Amino acid sequence: MDLHHWQLKRNPFRDGVESDVWCAIGAHAGASLKLRHVIESREGAAALIGEPGSGKSQLVHYTADEFSETERLTHVLNVPRCSAEDLLEEIVFAVTGDAGPALHPTRAIRRLARWAENAPDGAVVMIDDAQELGEDALRRAVLPMLRATERITVILSGTRPLLTSLRKIEPLAQRIAVTAWLTPLNENDVRTYIEQRLGCVDSNAQIFSDDALRSLSELSRGIPRLINRLAAFSMLLAETDQRETVRESDVERVASELICLPTGLADAA
Repeated sequence: MDLHHWQLKRNPFRDGVESDVWCAIGAHAGASLKLRHVIESREGAAALIGEPGSGKSQLVHYTADEFSETERLTHVLNVPRCSAEDLLEEIVFAVTGDAGPALHPTRAIRRLARWAENAPDGAVVMIDDAQELGEDALRRAVLPMLRATERITVILSGTRPLLTSLRKIEPLAQRIAVTAWLTPLNENDVRTYIEQRLGCVDSNAQIFSDDALRSLSELSRGIPRLINRLAAFSMLLAETDQRETVRESDVERVASELICLPTGLADAA
């Protein structure tokens, strides 16, 4: 994308988890409020559920940044499928700063509980892509940690399989105070999302035609990651033709070439 052509300081539709481009729209705004409530009220745990590309990681990092200047230490972990021992080792290091040898789960839980006794404000542990954790790690690491102390709040963020795993562990499911869902954006939300992303880079230009915006909403299915891809590459097509407005045909052409779209939608475009 030629930023000079669009008179932009940076790409408004870049992928990433930077909190400065977070858009509190629709279900995303509600989910943000729910996570904030759980952290401020110290209600134990929360689950953030959404499909791939729905903005979970960005919301996790945005929330962490919101609390970075408070007394509640906030840590974001992204761990692959791992054992309970490995997960607790990551949590102990993040929360206490101890980088010693891995501890048996029981000793690791005690270490966290002792730390919490001397930390009145406690900590928040946010685990992104938590659907990658096996049930064993949830059962033998997350559940005992919640049982041992009320001063560590746990946010589990993941896709629907995470919810399935939680439901199989009833004592843990009962400790999930809030389940926040990131559902797809509707057409009005998509329009607002585009405006806000452009606003984040100090642009109030009307880059997309109304038809292009409708097409963006339909072909992206309201998924932020797909909106970003379609928007960015549609702008590239328009600038190639030296146009200052993205047309519906630009969006449809890009959609037909994106392999991340369902076959039916790509073919329809």
